[in-house]
Amino acid sequence: MFFVGMGYFGDYDSPSPSTIPYQLPATAVHSPPTRQPHPYPSPSVIPWRLPATAVESPPACYCASFLTKLIILVYSLCILVFFVKKGVTTMKVQQHGEYLWQVRSPWFPVNAYIVRESDGFTVIDSLLSAGDGDALQALAHKLGGEITRIVLTHGHMDHIGGFDRLQTIAPHAEVIVGAREARFLAGDLQLAASEQSSPLRGGYTKVQTQPTRLVAASDMIGSLRVLATPGHTPGHLSFFDTRDATIITGDALHTVGRVTITSELYWRFPFPTTATWSKSHANASVAHIAALNPSRLAPGHGPVVADPASQLAAALARVQGQ
Repeated sequence: MFFVGMGYFGDYDSPSPSTIPYQLPATAVHSPPTRQPHPYPSPSVIPWRLPATAVESPPACYCASFLTKLIILVYSLCILVFFVKKGVTTMKVQQHGEYLWQVRSPWFPVNAYIVRESDGFTVIDSLLSAGDGDALQALAHKLGGEITRIVLTHGHMDHIGGFDRLQTIAPHAEVIVGAREARFLAGDLQLAASEQSSPLRGGYTKVQTQPTRLVAASDMIGSLRVLATPGHTPGHLSFFDTRDATIITGDALHTVGRVTITSELYWRFPFPTTATWSKSHANASVAHIAALNPSRLAPGHGPVVADPASQLAAALARVQGQ
C-alpha cells in the first residue's frame, strides 16, 4: 500500500506490546482514482501460475483524483487525532514464535518485521520515515544483535521510509531487493512489455540506496525462501520462513478486520485495493500462499494471524466471482 489510513482500530491492536522510542514520521498523502476493470481468472479456480497477458504501450505513473486524495486526507487526519488523544508516541512491538518480531507504527496501520537469524537480524520493510530506520536498529540492539540484512517486499512509500537511513546506520548489512522491484526504486516506473498493461497504482519514491543483491522466486535469504507474489505491484515479494512456516506477506493481503486479498475492496480497510496493480495476479499469488499451508501470516497491514487456513480459504472464495 502506498499511503496510510484506517477506518477501524479494534481488530488491529496487538495485546500487551512492548515499546521502543519513536519519532513522529513525516508523511506525504496522495492516492489513485478508481481502478479500471480487467480480466480475472475463472471463478472455478484461481491458478497458482500467473496469467499471460497481452500488453499495449505501458503508462507511466498513476495520477490520483482530487476527490480520492481528499478522502484519504480526511481518514489520515482522523487517525492522527485518534492517536494524539491517546497519547501514543511509541512503536508497538510484539514477538510471534521464536524468530519473528512485528513492529507497528503508532500513527498508521503499517508493519515492519525483524527476523532472527544465526548471524543477526533481517529487517523486512522499514515503515514511513528515516526515524523509523533508527527505531528498527534500536530494537535490534535491544534484542541483542545487529542488522545483517535489509529486505523489501515492494517499493511503495509506506514500506521504504527508513530504507536509506537503515543502510546508512547499518553499512555492513546486505541490502536485498526483488529484481523487478529494483527498477521502481531506481525511478523507472515503466512496465515491461510482458506485463499486464494496467496502470501502476500507489506512491513510488526513488531511493538513494543501491541493493547489494537482487533476488527472485525460490532464492534464499537466510532462513527465508523468496516467494514471487505479484499483484499489488509487479515485483512484489513475500517470504516463507522454512523453520516454522511463517509467511511475511507484505501487501499480498491485509488482516485489518479479516484476512483480505488486496484485490478485494473491504470497507474496514479499503486502501490497499486502491494501490493494487493487478487483481488477477493478486488472487493467484494468495492462492500460492494458501497452498503452502502457512502456520501464520505476517502482513504489511494488520495483526499477525496464526493458523490462517480457513481465513485464506474464505478470502479466496470471496474473489472467485470477480
